[in-house]
Amino acid sequence: MKRMFLSFIIVCISLVGFGQEFSLKPTETSNVDYTSITFLSEGETYWLESNTESEKGFAFRAVITTSEIYDNLFVEKVGYGEESGGKKILKRIKIDLNTIMTNLKLKGEISGVEFVKWLTWNSFVIKLQNVNIEIRDIDHVNFIVKGK
Repeated sequence: MKRMFLSFIIVCISLVGFGQEFSLKPTETSNVDYTSITFLSEGETYWLESNTESEKGFAFRAVITTSEIYDNLFVEKVGYGEESGGKKILKRIKIDLNTIMTNLKLKGEISGVEFVKWLTWNSFVIKLQNVNIEIRDIDHVNFIVKGK
């Protein structure tokens, strides 16, 4: 009985201390109405070692838009040419905030999304309903999402 109780306490502490982590498959999109951008931040540029590509480097941007009271979160991959010129959007991805809220058991409307900071060139933190949410591996097919 003591062992079972102790195991229960350890599980509860680990859930509270480390948060929930899950994989999220984002949706690539090209049709985006950016008339309502409320925030845009670009992370550091990742320079490619190979000179065979027309893009010499790329960076990711986090874009928050608001329509009425509801927020959307997009990630853009932006390519750079020689000497940081020729900047163009290579890919635009919509992050499903509804899925994030469901997986983290958050209730309410998707509004008041805040960008907190870039952690690395391919990961950042947002705040949604006073919960810090880390979004990692944005250069992969599936992102890793962790609520803290």
